[in-house]
Amino acid sequence: MTLLRIIEQTIRLVALGLLDLKRAGVRRVLAAILLLEVLVMWMCAHPTHPLWSGWMVPVLRTAFGDYYLHYPQSFIGLPSTGSAARLVIELFVGPFVAAWLGWAVLRLADTRRRHEQSLARASGSAYPSVLALTVLVALSWFVLYAIPQIVILPRLHLSYRPHVVFSLVASLLPVVVMAPLFFALPHLLREGRGLMAAIRASWRIFRDDPLLPLLLSTLPWATALPFVFLLQRSALLAASLRPEVVLVIMATAAAVALMVEFITIDASVRLFLRQGGRDG
Repeated sequence: MTLLRIIEQTIRLVALGLLDLKRAGVRRVLAAILLLEVLVMWMCAHPTHPLWSGWMVPVLRTAFGDYYLHYPQSFIGLPSTGSAARLVIELFVGPFVAAWLGWAVLRLADTRRRHEQSLARASGSAYPSVLALTVLVALSWFVLYAIPQIVILPRLHLSYRPHVVFSLVASLLPVVVMAPLFFALPHLLREGRGLMAAIRASWRIFRDDPLLPLLLSTLPWATALPFVFLLQRSALLAASLRPEVVLVIMATAAAVALMVEFITIDASVRLFLRQGGRDG
């Protein structure tokens, strides 16, 4: 497959994902998760509110110290505190949402099978397997990201521009290494044969035609980059505009991330079905 053909296929799958966003009936679920994430970020920006200060303040103090407990530092620190809170949500609620989104696309695209369970019940049944996959990906991502960033980068003593380039490449490394798992979720949901079977099947499908799923795997990374660069300058944003702008940017980033997650899952399910839903 030529590069031009791969780009054309990617654009087509992204457009189809945007269309399926309406047809699959998942917008309320995505809106509910977005509301939860924004609420938690708002709580992190107001940690001394009487309703939750009793547990929020000790947690933030233990994890980040006292600096982010008061305005405007609480907004400046949102890229750290809010991202950590979002990570907890994505780790425990995210697998259920991913299963829900995957099942919604399967019901829409896989017309050869009857799906009698409700989306909620089907997603709940798949939750343990998808949680295991999520934990595996998260741990692998942490190791692949932490080694270059924490162990190697401080020893190189790079100037600003090489430092930025190295950080970009290091952040892309986990995406590339984990790309062979692109088809693991649809295999887990449709075939129900367990995590290891899904990993093996995903690798076999990926190996046959790796470039398109590899490019699709980079979509969450690529769409997150502009927000990462903005939020690295949260202190400047707070000083030149208003501290609350940081929360607006983070909420926008969360909305984009959820939409891209659905588009990526939609593409993985449709490509998996295009392969005949085979398990290798």
